[in-house]
Amino acid sequence: MKLIDTTCPHCGAALKIDPTNRNATCEYCGASLFIDDEVQHVQYDNAEEAGYKFEKGRQRAQTETRRSDTINSQQYRQPPKKRKTWLWVLGWICIFPLPLTILLLRKKDMKPILKYGIIAAAWIIYLLIGVAGGSRDSKKTTEQPSTPAVVESSQTNSKETKESETTTVTESKTTTVSEADSVKEAVSYADDVVVNRFITEFNDAYSDDIHDISKGNIRTKYYGYVRDTRLEMINANDADAEAFSISIYGGKEEVDREAMFAAFREVARILEPTLTDDAISGAVDDLISRDVLTENYQLGNSLSVTYIPIKELSYGKNDCRVDILASNYKDSPSEIFAVSEPVEMNELQNLFASLTTGTTRDEIDAYIIDNGMVKHAFTQDSAYYIGYDNSAIRQRGRDREGEAVDINFVTSGDADRIGMVKSASYAVHTGSSTHTALKFEDGVFYYEGEACSNGEEAMQKYLSAQ
Repeated sequence: MKLIDTTCPHCGAALKIDPTNRNATCEYCGASLFIDDEVQHVQYDNAEEAGYKFEKGRQRAQTETRRSDTINSQQYRQPPKKRKTWLWVLGWICIFPLPLTILLLRKKDMKPILKYGIIAAAWIIYLLIGVAGGSRDSKKTTEQPSTPAVVESSQTNSKETKESETTTVTESKTTTVSEADSVKEAVSYADDVVVNRFITEFNDAYSDDIHDISKGNIRTKYYGYVRDTRLEMINANDADAEAFSISIYGGKEEVDREAMFAAFREVARILEPTLTDDAISGAVDDLISRDVLTENYQLGNSLSVTYIPIKELSYGKNDCRVDILASNYKDSPSEIFAVSEPVEMNELQNLFASLTTGTTRDEIDAYIIDNGMVKHAFTQDSAYYIGYDNSAIRQRGRDREGEAVDINFVTSGDADRIGMVKSASYAVHTGSSTHTALKFEDGVFYYEGEACSNGEEAMQKYLSAQ
């Protein structure tokens, strides 16, 4: 350690230096002096981590160097020299048999037979040794080219094995796919039989499946979605709920209502297959036009509909919803709705079944004449009472017999519709009683108060019940 100054530069007094302290203080004037030890100090951040990485890199470099040396030594190692056996045989023949032969020929005291026998035996032995050595070399040479053939054969067998395995895997995949198809055909969507049947029939009929199916808080309640519209399916088992019910949930906007009724159309066709598109569309239009809570709205043979429209309430708009009760779907397959062989209708029944709100008075007059019917016209032709004979349309007394069609025409209001059909009814008179089974009002046919999709359906229901 070096002392920069031994006297105080301020007062000139001598300083007492502490070797362990880099600062010296003057005892007289209190000045502080810095002592330089002339050693350069370098500070490293993360010194431990840096040292670890350095040591790790050094060891990796040593490992790579050893590996490189091993590879180079193997790469440049000279192949072992082949032993040339024929040179050894030639050497033995040249060096040992020849001197032996020369020595024996010069030996005069040995019997010739013995002498030549030894020479011949020696040459035979050494020749056999030479032939044996050559055959070993030939055998080695022959065996070496056979190695690629063995390898090729092994590769061929391996290839055949792989192809066989590939074929097996392919067959296994085909079997798996076939099994998957059979599983798909027998897929079960719900534990409840009726709910599962409905979902299966729906998904088989439409490309937009019921998806995201989940179980509700009771055993026979399930939820699902058609596109983005939510369904609630319940197969209640209590005595007060013997119908299979489906609730279709919409939202608060018109687009939500349209999506809800799109799902309603599809659901209604599954629950009652005989419903026509016109009948379902007519019911939808009617419910929307009412724009009020509508309960027990009859659709087809077995569907009862409840409609909750969108309304502005004190807390905001409510969500629209449609509830469907299917009285025949729960306990019977969908084939119960199939129409049996239709009953043939007569001309008067055909007249009623073919009525529309666009049918005119002139068209009805022509039909009456062509089919030999009679009519009774009310004041200013505001209504017709049509039958096959006067006994069915007699207006006085209670002795009418037979069937008759009563048609009312538009007489005021829209000028374009004056003279067209407004409403109608089909009645059967039996002496003192009259049974009016069928009605036509505002474009909708009714059988015993139940809306039908068209006049033919209404008439067939009536005739089938007779």
